[in-house]
Amino acid sequence: MPAPRAVYVGTIDERLDAEGVAELARARPGVTIVLLGHVAAPAHLAPVEGIPNVIVHPAVGRAELVAVLRDAEAALVAHRVTPLTEAMSPLKAYEYLAAGAPVLSVDLPPMHGIDPRVRLVPRVRDFGDAIDEVIAAGRADEEERMRFVARNSWESRHRDVFELLFARSNVSG
Repeated sequence: MPAPRAVYVGTIDERLDAEGVAELARARPGVTIVLLGHVAAPAHLAPVEGIPNVIVHPAVGRAELVAVLRDAEAALVAHRVTPLTEAMSPLKAYEYLAAGAPVLSVDLPPMHGIDPRVRLVPRVRDFGDAIDEVIAAGRADEEERMRFVARNSWESRHRDVFELLFARSNVSG
């Protein structure tokens, strides 16, 4: 796939803003946009059909997914803004960042404060104005990537929770 590549990974359904992705693809024909995942709602992809720089690919195994993300110049959280997406956990963003890819996302409350390498814009239709900046930011170097992974591992999160619980029990007791 020609570079630069911007990748969206996840179930492809009504959460994906296909119209916004189509606008991005038309605004930046030199960027290959990869939609990777199970297509749960094929009709929902009608807006991107026939756009040459949009590639829809079925879900792949973990090793292939890691390879795709390690080669992507940008990763996308291209969701519609709905009550569902405003309440979703942004696991996708953590996976993207753990792979070293900078993230371009719609401005959803759960996306705030994750990492400076996450660029937020109001809607997917605004991605065309921001994608060049995200790609120019470049991938995280290995040291930065590993710091992110360490800060956001389950072990680190559990440690934070236990420290908070211990601190509260000492205050109460």
